[in-house]
Amino acid sequence: MIGRRKALILGAGVYLIGACLCTVANNIEMLLVGRILQGIGVCAAGVMSRAIAKDLCKKKDLPRVLSWISIGMATAPAAAPALGALLYFLCGWRSIFAVLSVVSLLILAHAYWRMRESLKIQNQQKSVHRHFVLFLSLMMHRNLMAFALVAAAIQSAWFCYVVMGPFIFFKTLGLGVNDLAYISLLTAAGVACGGWFSIRFTPKSTPLRLIALGMALCIISGLAMMTFQTQPLHLLSILGPMILFSFGLGVTIPNATSLALENQERQAGTASALIGFTMMGMSTAVTALINALGLQSTTELGAAIALLSAFAISASLLGMHGRAA
Repeated sequence: MIGRRKALILGAGVYLIGACLCTVANNIEMLLVGRILQGIGVCAAGVMSRAIAKDLCKKKDLPRVLSWISIGMATAPAAAPALGALLYFLCGWRSIFAVLSVVSLLILAHAYWRMRESLKIQNQQKSVHRHFVLFLSLMMHRNLMAFALVAAAIQSAWFCYVVMGPFIFFKTLGLGVNDLAYISLLTAAGVACGGWFSIRFTPKSTPLRLIALGMALCIISGLAMMTFQTQPLHLLSILGPMILFSFGLGVTIPNATSLALENQERQAGTASALIGFTMMGMSTAVTALINALGLQSTTELGAAIALLSAFAISASLLGMHGRAA
């Protein structure tokens, strides 16, 4: 196959084309095509970042490196509403995609001129059919799938907040777009602090212990959101638990990803793709279900977070059983 470097360059190129299309779009169809291309391109970056980390890092260093990656991957979309709102008010909506075009161009240039291939040559000689068969076979790998489901469940809980949060803030609390931007920065700070905590304590602890701590914080945040409701609803009754959840997410996902990639040196790219597929697939299904059911209240958001966190705990127990066996 083409290796990590070329795959990343191809993904960045597709994202750049999508961002440029969105910048000049004069109808909704063109905008949707651009957004789809952006989605395809950004998936390559997520998959390749995990695979490259697996290629280059020793086992004991992988959780720390993945924590840095997770800080960027989780903080960027969390902080995006604040930056997007600023660009929108200053220069209009097209400026958002113009900035994304410039950023993707810089990433593409860096990958083309400065990045070296991390995958050994002998591991690149696989056909598309072989990769597809390997992808399906990895679905039967208990350790990989168990911890991929842990990361997927916690990310899905975050997507519940992304879908339901704006309705609660705008319709129930009467907040404005600027308020949502500041709130997004606070939740982004929670993710970053969780990632920093994971980096700081990785040498002193184990991924399993950090996952247990992160999932405990996530389920506590969901239960707190369900239980401690004020009349009328106060901003802190949702923001406080969400900051706690964001911290738990920042601790859980990088360590779950590290355990999912354990012993996958020869197929790190395919394993990383399966992790990304599981995370995005589950998040898409959960958000579609939320929209279909019309869930919009703080109590329902807390219940969704608690249920998905409980699912993550169950998946981690399955992974621990597999490791013990």
